[in-house]
Amino acid sequence: RDPQTLQSVLDTNNGKPFDIILADPPYGKRERKDSDAAEPLYDIVRSCSKLPLLKSGGRLVVFVPIETALLNLQADEVLSNLHLTPSLLASAQLSLCEMVSQRLNAHISRLLLVFERT
Repeated sequence: RDPQTLQSVLDTNNGKPFDIILADPPYGKRERKDSDAAEPLYDIVRSCSKLPLLKSGGRLVVFVPIETALLNLQADEVLSNLHLTPSLLASAQLSLCEMVSQRLNAHISRLLLVFERT
């Protein structure tokens, strides 16, 4: 979350942005029904807005849990529900390319979100 940690991540790639970031962070959904699934995804996107973690055309691929009932929403509504505002995505230079759902049970599903850095 802090700039020093983000810079150390870039340093593992000789200071160059990555082609892809693939994340399946722990969200605690199975452990706690009241956990906020948006927080890890929001942190990743916000980090992309602070440093060029992805090269132009690079992909951010993230799994996130979501309530199954929310799968009927339009993509922009799902992103809003995950606290990914158009201004945050624009500052990170990310656009949504793909959103695929996997139903886990009657209440919880999992989304695979693919973003591209413009």
